[in-house]
Amino acid sequence: RISFGTYNDLDVDDDENTGVNGKDIRVQYILLPWFSTENGLSVGLNLVLNIDRLGEEIKNNDFTAYIRLDNIKIGFRSPNITGSEMPLKLQLSSIVFLNLLDSTYGFKLLSNPYYTSDINGKTLSFFATYDDSSNKQKYTFSLKPAVSTDITISSTKEPGVWSYSFRRNSNIETILETHIVRHSLGDTKDTIITIKYLPREISFRFSIQPFKRNGGKILYQSENDYSTEIKIESNNIGRCRYATIKNPPREIYTEWIPSRDTGYLKLITESQGSTSITLQDKLVDPTINISLEDIGNVDFKSYWNLTNPGTFRIIRNSSMNLVIHSFIEEWETRLNITSLSKNLDIKWNINTSGYVFYDTNLESIKTADILIKTNNIGIKTKADIFKAEDFQLNWTNNWNITSSGRIEFSIVSIDVYLNGIWYHIWPWI
Repeated sequence: RISFGTYNDLDVDDDENTGVNGKDIRVQYILLPWFSTENGLSVGLNLVLNIDRLGEEIKNNDFTAYIRLDNIKIGFRSPNITGSEMPLKLQLSSIVFLNLLDSTYGFKLLSNPYYTSDINGKTLSFFATYDDSSNKQKYTFSLKPAVSTDITISSTKEPGVWSYSFRRNSNIETILETHIVRHSLGDTKDTIITIKYLPREISFRFSIQPFKRNGGKILYQSENDYSTEIKIESNNIGRCRYATIKNPPREIYTEWIPSRDTGYLKLITESQGSTSITLQDKLVDPTINISLEDIGNVDFKSYWNLTNPGTFRIIRNSSMNLVIHSFIEEWETRLNITSLSKNLDIKWNINTSGYVFYDTNLESIKTADILIKTNNIGIKTKADIFKAEDFQLNWTNNWNITSSGRIEFSIVSIDVYLNGIWYHIWPWI
């Protein structure tokens, strides 16, 4: 039995010859009231857990300690892995709070481990669980190396949108993995958010939700840009359960349907131009891999039917540059476009007789490098100062090519791929 408020010496390995007088750890827990005037008045309870390791014998063991209060459990784990060990001292504060101004709620975890040796390679995990008959939640935070860190997660007024705040109280860089499992009414949502590397401070609002036909959507909002990488793994965003955001900007909203036919992607960002986003169905040998690079301020939708005949369309709401490279099943799509016109429509039917079609509403694209290709058919377009309206190239089996519609360009080259061979079809030579 552990007494409240006092230090309790415990034998955890059932060996009277280890530790100090057979005792391996010293434990103290304290429950205190808590309040804050930041962002309105918040009140709560602060559970403080202090653990001192008294000997050397257990420092390399897989060690877990926690405190349970009714249906809440809070604790930490020191894993038995190469290079890691249990800290000599650890203070863990866990605060459950309610904001009286807007009725939002959340919790804080403040960890302060102390090691006598080099901290590199040291790993710790902290966890908080809530479990009643209808609602189960578990939050696990893993740090490598295990530097002193403050973590805050709270609800917002928007359903499904949560606020995250992390502070690294050390000059040493660390990787933070946040694993969230929520189970309610028979439905389990499992999400892992990995930040590599954790900035000194980072705060953002975040939401992931499923979207129709095995799609998903992500909302990310912050007051700052960050030079870091956020990886997301979730069973709640459809077929593409892996997302990576490099150099996250102030805002990202994206939704997608990762289908070969009737596919769809929407993206809105507020960025300085160095952000990249990747969506994947698997980390190894993915059949779906959608990558957007060098993203600035963009607002666009894209629709596609990667079939034959097929279509690819982009509708944008502001002038932008766009770099997309995707693999969806056997189809590869690559677009590198600067000063994209309002709309871009590409259509094709590639066979011994067929056509390709381009339309930009006669608004200029500054430069374009476009590839849409599968195993035996494809289109390749390179252009400078290019605009078109209902421009179509038709050919027959003897490559008798005719054109209709309107096209203007400084430089343009259009090629089609059929049965392993690229054919140049425009301009005619």
